[in-house]
Order: sequence, then structure tokens, then C-alpha cells
Amino acid sequence: SDVATQILQAFSSVFSAEAAMKKMSILVDKLGTKVFGENVTIVDSKVLEGAFSGIKTLTNVNVTSEEIGSYAFANCNNLASVVVNASVINNNAFANCINLTTLNLNGVITIGDSAFINNVKLETVESSTLQYIGNYAFANCNNLTALNTPNVKTIGDYAFASTDQKSANKLTSLEFSNDLETIGEYAFYGSLDLVNVTIGNGLTSIGQYAFASCRNLEEISVLSNLEVIKECTFAEDDALVTVNIPGIKYIEGGAFMNCTSLANIDLTTVIEIGSEAFY
Repeated sequence: SDVATQILQAFSSVFSAEAAMKKMSILVDKLGTKVFGENVTIVDSKVLEGAFSGIKTLTNVNVTSEEIGSYAFANCNNLASVVVNASVINNNAFANCINLTTLNLNGVITIGDSAFINNVKLETVESSTLQYIGNYAFANCNNLTALNTPNVKTIGDYAFASTDQKSANKLTSLEFSNDLETIGEYAFYGSLDLVNVTIGNGLTSIGQYAFASCRNLEEISVLSNLEVIKECTFAEDDALVTVNIPGIKYIEGGAFMNCTSLANIDLTTVIEIGSEAFY
């Protein structure tokens, strides 16, 4: 409200860095003193960029806002629980929150790039409203066991990828509705525990290497008429047995390279197969 804004403006100078340097702030000589409590509830139109970044005392945050700015809670190493009531979570908003285990997403439509990257204790991502997941959004979340986003439309590049075997997620099964349209490059790269994937009839594109090096993936089913399997999309998936993708027309180079267990795939509609596609 306008009244609340005026009150905050009236007292903001008391806490400013400039006032502290001039010895005119109540924060003078308070270096190392606890300023924030463990539990923070925020109700605002927008949480500004970097607003709480790096604050080590935060453990539980409940945010009601239209938008959470970039890096707003990044590097809050002791943050364990987050409840978000917002439409947009911007880039890196909760990056490197290494103790975050509980995440409740209410009304979230967009998650920006690297928003939850390196959150190594995060176990579940669940949202009935989420539509857009940015690049690297949940990369290197190596304890992630469940992904339930039934209305997601776009999954960005490297969204759930791992950079090495130690950072691989623990997802075992993925099921997406007809709303999913695009899966980016390397989106689930290196998901070592992934066994089966089912995707509805809205999918139009899977990026290069999207499911590569998923060494335990056994079956992939796509109900849409996905026409192109891009370069190395399923490369190094040596447990892959069955591919159910009707209407494939083009299989690019290396698409199924080193898929040594592959036994079931329908190629009757295929027009062109790239070099070393099944090498």
C-alpha cells in the first residue's frame, strides 16, 4: 500500500550503507550481528534483485509476491524450506541454496534460468500451474527424486542436467501431459536413474542430447507425431530397449549411438537416417 511504502521510505536511510559509513546508522559497529531471524514472511508486489542474497541466518521463507527478482535468495546456505506464492521466479533466484529440501510452488507459471541450480538436497518439484522451466533451472540437483508438473509447456536447455555422475539427479520415471511442447538440449542429460519416459501428444521438439547418457533408460514413449530425432538425443543410453515414437521421418547423426540394447523401434515412416545414428 502507499502508506506502507511511505513508512519504509521514511526509515530506509537508517539502514543504508551510506548512513553506516557516516556513523549515522543503527547498524554501525554491528558487523557479524544477526539482523534477520530464521523465519521470514514476505508480502510485496516484487522481491527485488539480490534482496536477501547470501544471508546465512534464513532457514524458512514464505513469499507472496507477483515476482521474485534475480538472485533474491541466492547463496542462502541454511535455507531449508521455501513456500512461493508468485507468478514468476527469475534467474538464479534460489541458486546454490545447498540445504533447501522443501519447495512449495503455488501459482508459479515461470521459473527462470538457473533459478534452483546446485540445490543438492532438493527432493521434489511439484506445481500444477508451472508452464515454463528455464535453462539450467534445476541442474545439478542430485537428490531430486520427483518431478510433477502436469501443465508444463517448455523445459529449457540443461534444465535437469548433471555436469558429472556425482551431480546426477535421482529421477526414475517421467510422465508429461499433452501440454508439453518443447524439451531443450541436454535437458535430462546424465539422469542415471531414469528408467522410463512417457510424453503426451503435444510435443513438437526434443533437443540434441536431451536424454543422452541416461544409462538406465529402458523405454521412451512419445504420443505425438514427432518427426525429427535430433543429433545424439539418446546417445549412450545402453539400457534402452524400446522406442515408441510414431511418425518419425528424420533421425539425425548419432541419435541412438551406443544404444547397444535397442531392440524395438518402428522405422517404417523414416525418410532419412544420419551418419552413425545407430552406431
